[in-house]
Amino acid sequence: MTVLVLTASLTAVVLAALALSVYLSWRATRLHRLHVRVDIARAALEEALRRRGAAVLDLVAARVRAADDPAAGDRGPVPAPVEELMAAATAALAAHGTGHGEPGRGVVRQADHELAESRLSRALRAAMEPDGARGAPVAAPSEEVRERLAAVVAAARSVQLARTFYNDAVSDTRRARRSRPVRLFRLAGTAALPDYFDMDDQAPRTPASMVEPDTL
Repeated sequence: MTVLVLTASLTAVVLAALALSVYLSWRATRLHRLHVRVDIARAALEEALRRRGAAVLDLVAARVRAADDPAAGDRGPVPAPVEELMAAATAALAAHGTGHGEPGRGVVRQADHELAESRLSRALRAAMEPDGARGAPVAAPSEEVRERLAAVVAAARSVQLARTFYNDAVSDTRRARRSRPVRLFRLAGTAALPDYFDMDDQAPRTPASMVEPDTL
């Protein structure tokens, strides 16, 4: 009888240990997938930010060509907001990719990256919206400039979507890492805790020149 009791107890312990092992393995796998999702979303965000910066520089170049073209209807000096836009885009591209995956330096450098991208967002709105902070749109009646404007607006909206997806992935991962089993059994291992990307990502409104080009 004693042997049967011991056997039953041992079996129960083995089954419990096996169940715990399976559960922890599932939690660890799920956490790993969440971290992979964060990495993929971060790469997509970085690419969206890079494309936005490049699109802005293309727009500025098109605006300068339109100003210098004798056949264009919008000759004259390039407005100050356009120069500020070029400077902001250059700074944002220079900060591109910083603060990610650099232990000991990531917090400060990501803050610099966020600030540079936020400044570009504000410069875009000031330059492209007629009632913006400086009140001087970059639009010109040339077809090239209108195409570049459309590309910038699309790129800015892509940044909004990419940042939303990334921050959602970060939120899910951080929530999973706060759970008691993950902390108790240290299932996260040495993986760094992902940070949100905090920036002003409000896209500029579509310029009137793109909607009613004949009025220019």
